[in-house]
Amino acid sequence: MRASSLSKCFNTSIELELPIKESVEIYNNKRPHLSLNRLTPNDVHKKPSRISLRL
Repeated sequence: MRASSLSKCFNTSIELELPIKESVEIYNNKRPHLSLNRLTPNDVHKKPSRISLRL
């Protein structure tokens, strides 16, 4: 989600639905995570091999 979206006021929960879905999409599919060896969560779940996670 872009920073400009964070400052927007929402009047209903329906208005929040798209920004939340976009944020989850970015978090799970586009944003690499250091604890997952710079992979996205969905990349980790797709791989059949074992991946050593940083703790």
